[in-house]
Amino acid sequence: SAVITFVIQQFIAGVPDFYDSIVKGLRDAQAWLESGPYGLDGAQVAELLADVQDNITNWYSENQQTIVQTGLDVAGSTASGLGNFVTGLFLVLFTTYFFIRDGRRIWTFLTGWLPRPATESLRYAGGAGWSTLVQYMRTVVVVAAVDAIFIGLGLRLLDIPLWLPLTTLVFLGAFIPIIGATVSGAVAVVVALVGTENGLVNALIVLGIVLAVQQLESNLLQPFLMSRAVKLHPLAIVLAVTAGGFVWGIVGALVAVPLLAIVNGTVRALNRFRDARREAQARGLGEGEATVEAAHADGDPIDAGERAAREG
Repeated sequence: SAVITFVIQQFIAGVPDFYDSIVKGLRDAQAWLESGPYGLDGAQVAELLADVQDNITNWYSENQQTIVQTGLDVAGSTASGLGNFVTGLFLVLFTTYFFIRDGRRIWTFLTGWLPRPATESLRYAGGAGWSTLVQYMRTVVVVAAVDAIFIGLGLRLLDIPLWLPLTTLVFLGAFIPIIGATVSGAVAVVVALVGTENGLVNALIVLGIVLAVQQLESNLLQPFLMSRAVKLHPLAIVLAVTAGGFVWGIVGALVAVPLLAIVNGTVRALNRFRDARREAQARGLGEGEATVEAAHADGDPIDAGERAAREG
């Protein structure tokens, strides 16, 4: 929430400069259309662009107070919610610390209430699901950082308006696989087109940067990192993001892929677990003994589940 608030504040602060850039861009476009290779009639071009500028000016004048009020509301809500944010942050850090330090003991305690065969298989599945989630989060942070660094650097070098909020948007968008990067890149191209002096040239350069970064992601990062982390087909990822966004909005789009990855990793690990149990039963062991042997084939069942998830 703090990151989103920062992006909104930076965007609102940059709106006046962005508006001035649009007006200047319209004037440059008028001069180019009149003196360029097309040689259009100056009066017609001036009238057309004047209408566009009037519409933009009227919209900005009518909504200027709303924009300012929105900024004040965001600042006010941020200040009023600061106490809750600090409390929530402390709680998250506190619980995360103990989950990291004592997560294995907590999971062992929770599953210890179940019968022995169910306990072993559930510990195995839990290890697989947790390992899949950790791999996914590490990978998506790396991918998001690469996207944001290269695209943000290009926006800064080109002096694109609102480059910092756009860079943050690219970083956040990468957490929604495929769709998020496309949308955030398109927004950056549009801002470069309408908000800079050489709009068309800058927009094409930004488009080239976005496409180059996406090629780097799809041909290097995705095959070597993401495919190992989630082991999901791109079509499954797109459908998961679409379904999650349709049902739960942005939150659904964000959590759809990691949830699907956890389910996929857990199911794959349990398939290996069942195969090992069948082999043990084929040697004459009972169901309970076979379950325990399959879970402890590689030592602790939680460790075995994590290894099964990594190996796929």
